[in-house]
Order: sequence, then structure tokens, then C-alpha cells
Amino acid sequence: MRDSDLLMPYTYIGKVNGFEMPILRDTGTTIDIVCRNKIKPEMLTGESIWVQQPFDESPICLPLAEVELEGEFGHAITKAAVVWSQIDKGRYLLGNRTAALLKKDDRVLHQVNAIQTRAQKRIADQEKDIQTSNPEKEDAEEITADLMETEDEDFSFPAKETNSNGLSLVKIDTKTLLRKQKECATLKDLVEKVSRKDPKETLKGYKMLPNGLLVKQQTDKLGEQRQLLIIPEEYCENIKALCHEGTSGHLGVTKTKDAFAKYFYWPQCYKDLEEYVKTCDKCQRVGKANEKKKAPMKLVPIIPEVFSKIIVDACGPLPTTPKGKKYLITAMCLASKYPDAVPVEDITSASVVWMRSCKYLAD
Repeated sequence: MRDSDLLMPYTYIGKVNGFEMPILRDTGTTIDIVCRNKIKPEMLTGESIWVQQPFDESPICLPLAEVELEGEFGHAITKAAVVWSQIDKGRYLLGNRTAALLKKDDRVLHQVNAIQTRAQKRIADQEKDIQTSNPEKEDAEEITADLMETEDEDFSFPAKETNSNGLSLVKIDTKTLLRKQKECATLKDLVEKVSRKDPKETLKGYKMLPNGLLVKQQTDKLGEQRQLLIIPEEYCENIKALCHEGTSGHLGVTKTKDAFAKYFYWPQCYKDLEEYVKTCDKCQRVGKANEKKKAPMKLVPIIPEVFSKIIVDACGPLPTTPKGKKYLITAMCLASKYPDAVPVEDITSASVVWMRSCKYLAD
């Protein structure tokens, strides 16, 4: 029996953004999964979500896109994580969030990737209790019934931040970026040198794509060839915020530069990134997790008189001398650093007292 036959009981035939295709109901996934070739660039919302499969060591960050579903289950507009076209299996993966909301009549899905924290829910409940007027006049049964009816309606997803850096960058098309590269004063000389056909005049590592965009070819730490997009000065702040803030998690300088170096480049970009991370307001307020406070420096007490403080130690057993002594008792003055060592037969208290009174102090 083929794998497709085993999946038939859980597969519906429907439309995804107008494309007729099988829709697989997967109870083991939370978010919907759609292939890149089933969406248009304008459907990307500028948001992203971390997805981890059962056998993956670490989660991966996938972009979110708005998806319109039609089928025997009804009609819905939801959000789905976008995967690469190379792994297209010809199915749309329907997750638990969309399936749960489809059970409610005429429910339009928004912000399925966002969550409401326990603190936000607690504050909302407190505000609702304050706004309730004359609760003593209502019967207990009526209050219970109202709470049960409104329990599902009280839950809401937070509103989308429309002024985020990532969303503003998504709205930039190829023509706009190409125009900004040519207008940028810091990239003007670079664009002119790369545009020349003379190989002696061109810069090594830089390349002009067929659509006119300027990129830099670079080999990463794993030996993989990458084409880094040259960013105009106008968008540098947005790119730095995208690589450090938001879903990037306010990571340190090294990890922020690693995420940046996979896709972007501009002259002196790494120096700018280091300065951006070091001056991040939120990072400075929170501080480093493993940062320990340095112990305060204290003055070493001065010993005014020699031989007023002596440190004594014993070592052995050592090879036995002709006189039968196999231990050493060492002593040193803390003021003058004068050392001495006395051989003894044993390291009992009597031997130590004899050494201090008869030998060391007598000298």
C-alpha cells in the first residue's frame, strides 16, 4: 500500500489561493504549512514563526503568508508558514489552530501566529471585573451562564504591529531597491566600478545581476557560496533592527553578525552592527545573563616589622638523609620574604615548635 493511500482518509480536496490541491489534516502540527510556489510575494505578511520538527535539533524560522482556503469544510482566511519549493509534496498541511477555528461558524482567522500571555489575560480579566456594574443584583446562575457563553469570545489575538521594520522592508520591490542603490552616495562609486566592462577596473567579489541589482559573492564558514545583497544607506537601520530585534531575540554581537552575513552586506557593515548591538537600549537594561560583578579592589595591609608574621608549611616524605631526616619544614617572613627550610625526622607539633624557637628565630 502506498503512502498516498494511507493519507486518503485525512485528505480533503479544496482550493488554496485559487489552486485546487489536496489539503492534508495533520493533528500533530500547530501551524499550517504552504509551499512557496502556491503564494505570491504580496501575500507575505512580513511576520515569521519558529517551527521545529520532531527530529530537528533546533527550530527554523519560516515566513508567514496570508492564505485563502476553500473546501467542503468551508471558507477561511488564515496564516501559514511558507516552506521552500524544492520540498513540495503537492499538499497543503492544515494544522490544529486553523482546524479549531474552522469549527466555529463564519470565523475569519487573524494572527494565528500570535499568542496572548497569561499576564495580558489576567489584566484583561481584571478590567472586565471593574467594568461590571451591580454584580450583587444578578443571580448566581445567570452569572455562570454569561461567563460560559463569553468564555470563548473573550480570547483575542494581539493586534499586528503595522509599523515594524520587517513589514516595511517587505513592501520594497526590486525596482525601488535598484533605484536606491544608484541614488545612494556611499554606493555610487562601487556601482560605477562594477558596471564597467573592463575586468581591470571591476572589484573582485562584486557582481551585477541581470535585473541590475548589485550583490557581493562571499564564501561562508561552511564553504558555501552566497550572494549577499548590497543594502543602500537608507535601509541600513531597518536591516540592523531586523537582524537584532524582534524575533531575532536581541542576541549578542557574534550571533547577530552571523544572521546578517547570510543575506546582506554594505561597506563597514560589521562595524556598524557591533555599534548597534552595544548601544541597544533593551540589551543595556537587561544586561548579560552570565555577567558577574567584579570584586572590589582592596589595599594590601602593610606589615611594619620583619618576622612579625611568618607562614609555616611542611612537605614530605622525601628521600631519607644519612641522619634519618625525611621531612622539611619551610618558613617565610611575609614582610621581608626571607625563606628557610629545616630538615626534621617527623612533622609532629614538637618538631615544628623546636624549629621555630631554636632554628628559625635564632638565625
